[in-house]
Amino acid sequence: MIKYATRRKHFLESFIDIGTGYLLAVVMQILIFPLFGIHTSYNNMFIIGAIFMSVSCIRSWIWRMFFHWRWVKQVEKEQHWRNVREKCERERRKLN
Repeated sequence: MIKYATRRKHFLESFIDIGTGYLLAVVMQILIFPLFGIHTSYNNMFIIGAIFMSVSCIRSWIWRMFFHWRWVKQVEKEQHWRNVREKCERERRKLN
């Protein structure tokens, strides 16, 4: 039950983060594009915002997987050396 609640919480946080980022991007485009002489329809601005949002989601997922992979490798390495130390300690006790 705890894992489900945690996953649901993370999904909701991600949804809110991405949704507000998308809306903020579109509003910023509406305000800033004209300052640079870029004139396009609101429909195009929503499409541009969706493209940037998609790239951002993929980038975020790749970084999350990378850091998760690094964390898993670190934990595996620590567990390996813990096992080696325990085995050495057992062998040492047998000799004494």
